[in-house]
Amino acid sequence: MIRLLGILLITLLTALQVFAVDKAEEQSGDQFYPEWLSPTSYVYNPQKMADPFVPFVQQRNQEEEHKTKIPARPLTPLEKIQLEQLNLVGIIWTESHPQNSWAMVELPDGKGFILKQGSVIGPNQGKVIAILPHEVVVLEKVANTHGVFQDKQTVLRLNPGQED
Repeated sequence: MIRLLGILLITLLTALQVFAVDKAEEQSGDQFYPEWLSPTSYVYNPQKMADPFVPFVQQRNQEEEHKTKIPARPLTPLEKIQLEQLNLVGIIWTESHPQNSWAMVELPDGKGFILKQGSVIGPNQGKVIAILPHEVVVLEKVANTHGVFQDKQTVLRLNPGQED
């Protein structure tokens, strides 16, 4: 019985092989592929598709303009430190000429620096716009969450814990 099944199986495989060879001769070409395996024709058109190598997020022009404003010269210690880390120690203020007033700030490492109106201070290239009797006002351009640069005014107070 097993012999009979073996002979039947060999006959069936031979018949399938002969059928496949006949079908291959009918098809054009050297290789035989069933119709469901034949690839469809596809043409890549780069004009209608996104380039996969271009980044999705690009810098805005305002950011590039702001980066070009950073000086090529070495930065002073006042330009390397955040405004919040400075301690306003003293102010020399005259009522007759407030634009000639001076202020002294202390860095966290204990070094002191003199500020006057127009001094550049902070990593965002802020400028001292006013020195008043009890405070120094600094104006800097800072990027918000959307990347748009806006003016930010920071006030350094002489005695931050006391009110006038």
